[in-house]
Amino acid sequence: MSYPSKLYFSKMITTVRTLSFLVLFLTIFSCGARRVAASITGKHTIESECPPDGACVFEVLKDKSLVISTDETNRTYYTVIDTPGKLVVSYKYSKTQNPEFQDDFYGEEIVFETDERFSNLTGEGEHDILFTVQCFCRGEAGTYRLVAATATFKNNRLYIKLPTNIMDNQRLRDIDVSFN
Repeated sequence: MSYPSKLYFSKMITTVRTLSFLVLFLTIFSCGARRVAASITGKHTIESECPPDGACVFEVLKDKSLVISTDETNRTYYTVIDTPGKLVVSYKYSKTQNPEFQDDFYGEEIVFETDERFSNLTGEGEHDILFTVQCFCRGEAGTYRLVAATATFKNNRLYIKLPTNIMDNQRLRDIDVSFN
């Protein structure tokens, strides 16, 4: 009868320790992300539901604006620059990653520019609302200009209405954020 070597048990213990550390690390940081999703600064609260398999973050960047460009392959992208009196509003969803898969990242972001009083967000007219998909998914990753999306600010609440057919398996739907 042959018994496993001491080297075998040593490797097994190292593997178990590594996996335990990874599980503990993910548990700690995923719980922290959920708390952040509910309220970032105390000045606003996300009222809409975040997809259950990830975390959502709402951000308002003061004195910033968007420069929207198109590259030679006709792909849209944007850059955030300093601009006094303007705001860039961002709502991000990040799927919780499975550590067993290297390319298991997935995220969606809605971003647009407005003024400090949200005065141009009437639900009518044109604003450049951008929808960005970050994933390892051929043909779907990238930034899209949303023609049919609307943003409305009324009674200290921001409503962002998105089309439901931007892409297959789209996670973000309508967004509702209240300001205190």
